[in-house]
Amino acid sequence: METLYRLGALYGPAVVRGEWWRLFASLFLHSGPFHLFMNMLGLWFLGPFAEFGLGSRKYLFVYLLTGIGSMSVVMYFGSIIQREQMTVGASGCIMGLVGVTGGLMLRGWLRERAHAARRRLYAVLVVIASQSVFDAMIPQVSMTAHLSGALIGFCLTMILGDRLRPQRADQ
Repeated sequence: METLYRLGALYGPAVVRGEWWRLFASLFLHSGPFHLFMNMLGLWFLGPFAEFGLGSRKYLFVYLLTGIGSMSVVMYFGSIIQREQMTVGASGCIMGLVGVTGGLMLRGWLRERAHAARRRLYAVLVVIASQSVFDAMIPQVSMTAHLSGALIGFCLTMILGDRLRPQRADQ
C-alpha cells in the first residue's frame, strides 16, 4: 500500500492538500496482475469500437476525463461518508467506454432505428447491471468509480457526438 501511495494512488486527504496529480496518476496503477488484466481485457474489447465511433482525439479526451471524473466522484463520496481509502485502476475509464458504447448505440437506434443498436444497447445495460452486482459482492471494488465512469462516458458521448453516419442506399 505504501508503494501505491508513493506512486500516486488516489487518497482524498492528499488530493485536498494539493496533490491533484493523483487524480490522473491513479488511473495507471493497479492493485495486482489480475486487476491490470481485467482492465486491459475491457480496453481490448471496448477500445477499438469507441475509438472508431468517436475518433482518436475525442476517444483520448473521453477516456481520460471518465477516469479523472470517476476518481473525483470516488473522492467526493469518500469524504462525505468519512471513509478515506486509497483507490487505483483504470476501471472508471473502462466503464466510461461501456458508457460510450451505450451512447453510440442509443444514437444509432434513435438516428436509424437500427435494431442491432437497440439489442447492443440492452447488452450494455446488462454489462452495467452485472458489474454492479459484482461490485456489491466484492468490498474492495469501487462501484462508485464504475457507475460514475459509465455515466460520464455516456453523457460525454451524447454531448460530443460521433463519427458514425448511416450509409446511403447507393453505398
